[in-house]
Amino acid sequence: MKQARATYRDENKRTSFVQEDVWEILRSHAKWDAPDPVDLTEGDVPGVGHEDLFGEDARPRLSGLEKSTRPFKKSKSDTTTSTKGSNSSNPFSEHMSTKFRLKREAANKAYEVSEEKDRTLMRLEEMKFLTTSTKDLLKDDAFCIYYQKQMIKDKYKLNRD
Repeated sequence: MKQARATYRDENKRTSFVQEDVWEILRSHAKWDAPDPVDLTEGDVPGVGHEDLFGEDARPRLSGLEKSTRPFKKSKSDTTTSTKGSNSSNPFSEHMSTKFRLKREAANKAYEVSEEKDRTLMRLEEMKFLTTSTKDLLKDDAFCIYYQKQMIKDKYKLNRD
């Protein structure tokens, strides 16, 4: 690796190789698997083809007939999604749609739980208000509290007629 980095730096005007993360992914790709190390620093080797240098490709390739039966690549307009949904043939798109749907469902559930908590707290406060004594209050203040208590009782159908 040190020699390869030095060669790259020398051949590229003293620029260091910065694509090591990409190299880590591609280094095990069949294209780079030469049966024996190949040194082409002496110049082009006349009469030697790709298979002579690297051997047969480990991955099977489509022949001309098979290529013609293969579906054509989609153009940009073919892959553009409509407003009704996403391109379901794309695994990444499917994954992101699922991920988004799960996040949305979790957010909705969290909102519902928060709303239920708020309703419960409000009910507890209202029940606590029902226990408020009007014994030591002025007549007008006692009437206001009595009226509020009646509204709470009506809300929860607590009136005993």
